[in-house]
Amino acid sequence: MILDINVWAVLVAAVANMAIGFAWYHPSVFGGVWMTLIRVTPEMMEQGQKRMASSMAIAFVASILIALAFAYLFSALFLSGIAQAVLLAFVVWLGFFVPTLVDSVLWEQRPWRLFLINTSYRIVGLIAIAIITALIV
Repeated sequence: MILDINVWAVLVAAVANMAIGFAWYHPSVFGGVWMTLIRVTPEMMEQGQKRMASSMAIAFVASILIALAFAYLFSALFLSGIAQAVLLAFVVWLGFFVPTLVDSVLWEQRPWRLFLINTSYRIVGLIAIAIITALIV
C-alpha cells in the first residue's frame, strides 16, 4: 500500500506544534508555574540556554515524527475532514500520551497540576497537527 503523505503538511504541522509549545510554556502562560512544579530555577534555565540549539533541533525532529505518524494514520485509515482529524488526535492523546504522562505522577511523584499542564499542551498540539495534516493535501 502506497500512502499519500504530504511532506509540506508534516513540516508545517511540526512547526505549528513547536510554536504552540513556545507559547504554552512561556512564563506568562504556563511556563512560570511549570518551572516551579519541576523545581527549575531561573539560574538552571540560564544554564540550559547553552544547549538550546540542540534541544530545539531534537524537539523539532520529535514534532516531525508525531506529524509524520498522524499523516500516516490519516492516510492508512482513509480518514478525511477536520472532525475525523480531531477525533484521531483525541484517540491518540487519550490512548498514548495520557497513560504515558500519568506515569510521571505515579512513579516520579510529579504533581497532578504538572500532568494537567503537559497533557493539555499535548492535546492542543495534537489537534493542530491532525488538522494541518488533514487539510494540507
